Amino acid sequence: MNWYLKCPEKKKNTRLFGFKNNAGGYELRNEYFKGSSSPKYVSYLDNKADTIKVFEGFFDLLTFQSMHQNEQNDPANLLVFNSLSFFERSLLLMEKHQSIDLYLENANRYIVYQVILETLPHCRSLDDLERKLQKQNIETLYKYKSHSTKLQGISFRIGYFKYKGSLFVSGNIFKLPL
Repeated sequence: MNWYLKCPEKKKNTRLFGFKNNAGGYELRNEYFKGSSSPKYVSYLDNKADTIKVFEGFFDLLTFQSMHQNEQNDPANLLVFNSLSFFERSLLLMEKHQSIDLYLENANRYIVYQVILETLPHCRSLDDLERKLQKQNIETLYKYKSHSTKLQGISFRIGYFKYKGSLFVSGNIFKLPL
């Protein structure tokens, strides 16, 4: 589907590529723009298969298909998250399959997300969460407002990879008093 984005500063329309999700919205891309129309949701292609191939974004799926277009592959269902916030909601769908093939840009992000989801219900405070994550080799880092003790942000580190807490806040999993 072709979409057009009005660019008043350039006084012209820009063509976008759209990839439909299962709620009727679209992931929209071109060389200048990355966004979506409402509602935002996952894209699931049901090919009636026992295997599911999971991708982070639709360009990851398109890249995979382009790289493997001349190969004879077994049929598979295809799932594109379109956002990390849909990871948890997609677990039941993924678990219905006999085989799950993950093609994620950064699998550590999903590991951190899943560990936080499993740990959070057993925590009474942010300090409690930090101690429990530390046992899973996930470091909790804090950012404070300038010249203040007021907490401004949180991030998590696993190995060499660091993720902003806002990624997880957008998934609505933080319910602890700061």
